[in-house]
Amino acid sequence: MKAGVSFTEFPPFTPTTGLARASALLIEHEVWGYTNPSEEQLDSVLLRHIIAAHDEAGNVMAAGALAPLDSGEHVITELGTARQHRGEGLGREIVELLEKRAKELGATSVSLYALEGSKSFFSEVVGYTERTKGSSEMVKSFLPAPHGPHSSEMLPDGEEQLSPEKIGELLEEVLEREQRQEELANDFAQGVFGVGLASEEDMHPDEWAAYCGARGQMREMYLQRATRAELQRQREQG
Repeated sequence: MKAGVSFTEFPPFTPTTGLARASALLIEHEVWGYTNPSEEQLDSVLLRHIIAAHDEAGNVMAAGALAPLDSGEHVITELGTARQHRGEGLGREIVELLEKRAKELGATSVSLYALEGSKSFFSEVVGYTERTKGSSEMVKSFLPAPHGPHSSEMLPDGEEQLSPEKIGELLEEVLEREQRQEELANDFAQGVFGVGLASEEDMHPDEWAAYCGARGQMREMYLQRATRAELQRQREQG
């Protein structure tokens, strides 16, 4: 650990401190490119489990955020380092701390979405692998490696091995799940903030495009998981 650096955790729903807000601000700036994020954008980050690296003066140097998925997996939704502190190993330490917390919360794996230029960091430095070949989604499992005829090596390119009808059924299930999650999130936002989730009319076009892109990535991830689960079920029955 670099001298003079401390790491502080901010679980969801805890009182917001200046350091927590500074962490959310760094994430919005370094990850999403917003120089002046709105209060709503900062609040959305603060709903996640944040770990921040900061100096003795309270200046945030790097931060990452973690969120649970229904599957028992956790996802690192954001990871950002201030430009002047890149290359100091802070991102790696935050990823390791987020993984440790995910394990303590009962996660069986952690996933994230990596830009093409950062894939080598996640694969070579912190041990993540592509969910499927060429995918931007990367994952690290905390479970022992499977063995035998139903191991993950036997499930390549699953989408090509299912009929279009079955893939359509799985997609419908994914969309239904997405709708239920959005309804729950909207109810939560109404209860906590007194307003529902933002719509296209409430967002800048760039923000809406980013939101739709992230939602599309999550939809793709859920469909890939449902496909693998269906292939596994078919193999076990066959």
